[in-house]
Amino acid sequence: MASTTLAPSYDQIAPLLHAVDVKRGALACKFRCPRNGVVVEATAPLQHDQTSLSGRSVQRVRTGLIQATLRPLRRTLARHLGRGPLSRIAADLVTDVAATATEKIAVTSDVRERTIVAAFRSVEDRFEISPDSGELKMKEPSMLQTISMERESVPG
Repeated sequence: MASTTLAPSYDQIAPLLHAVDVKRGALACKFRCPRNGVVVEATAPLQHDQTSLSGRSVQRVRTGLIQATLRPLRRTLARHLGRGPLSRIAADLVTDVAATATEKIAVTSDVRERTIVAAFRSVEDRFEISPDSGELKMKEPSMLQTISMERESVPG
């Protein structure tokens, strides 16, 4: 049984969004079927527009903000904690917090929408478009079992 690509728009996917979180250059999404309440998780790398000036600028600004924030904090940590393992752990923690904060700032609504669509594409074989309403819904369990069996039989 061949699977068909749904190619849904963000507007079709949005009602399924249960949770979205930025994690290290990616969006972790949870899609919840309104009919049966089943939650499906998917992750996709942030879909920055690398061809536009604004997409490249966002990346440069983000990197600059992280570096500008981290230098003085690392110096302060080194001065107060010395250069041992505790200082390195604290510096790593500061790096993670700063990167996450600037990453969340850099996620524009366009980037967020493109990334959510990309994440949904990775699990779209579990959904179908209702012929009655045109809305996305989870496939019946028997259909999901067929998809799972097809995956197991695919060589590679």
